Amino acid sequence: MSGALLVMCLMRGTAHAFDVDLRVGAKGAFTLSGLTGADMPTTPTSPWLQSRLGAGGGGGLYGELHLSKLLGVELDLLFESNRLFFSGSANKVSFRQEATFEQLRVPLLAKLFLQTSDSFELTAGIGPELALGMGAGAHTDLTANGTTLADDNVLRALRYFYRADEALGVAATLELGCAFYTLRYHIPIALRFAYNVLGKSAYTDRVKLDPALNTSTLQTIESYQISLVIGFGFLIPTRDPPPAPITRGPVPDDPFAPFSGR
Repeated sequence: MSGALLVMCLMRGTAHAFDVDLRVGAKGAFTLSGLTGADMPTTPTSPWLQSRLGAGGGGGLYGELHLSKLLGVELDLLFESNRLFFSGSANKVSFRQEATFEQLRVPLLAKLFLQTSDSFELTAGIGPELALGMGAGAHTDLTANGTTLADDNVLRALRYFYRADEALGVAATLELGCAFYTLRYHIPIALRFAYNVLGKSAYTDRVKLDPALNTSTLQTIESYQISLVIGFGFLIPTRDPPPAPITRGPVPDDPFAPFSGR
């Protein structure tokens, strides 16, 4: 018990001396993901061909350590479920495909803070972000002569042969945001842009073909992601309330003031 009190006293004393504090809590993310720079395969009806912007979301935990009024670091553990959309067509036959992939995203950001008031600050961060694939799935619809195929054997075969697999990514991440806080609570809001430096730009690198099984498997990872991140957390230690203003009441008239030296 005495040891815990000593640690709390040391943290509070350090916070007062060097403006060190910790913010911990939960964050939610709304994401837009996309692919860049794919070359064209030989067959226009090839699966996983023309990519479009995808969407998703998730959430998790965050910790933000303020080393001073200006500098700090942030580490997040966010679990996300995202989607990428694809299409292709030729001879009145078209594919509509969707790849769903789960990720554990771990950004480590160096951050700058600009406190504009007692309850508001502007933030900027930059650093690496690990995107660890936790699973992937594929869905394919086929339209021929304007009619979408029903859930028959042909469509089930297409969904079997056109697959998606999880992948690993490492992104360079930039964040711009702000934060509201009270004596105890912290509410950060930020817009993040992450570019996957391990992303594959060629179709032949993204899509693995197995001639024996006639399968086409997409390595499911985005080239870039834009996310809106909103959190709610706690300040450790809590901040001291501002000192109460000193008020002076009116001085009553003293008829003996000239004789008392006042």
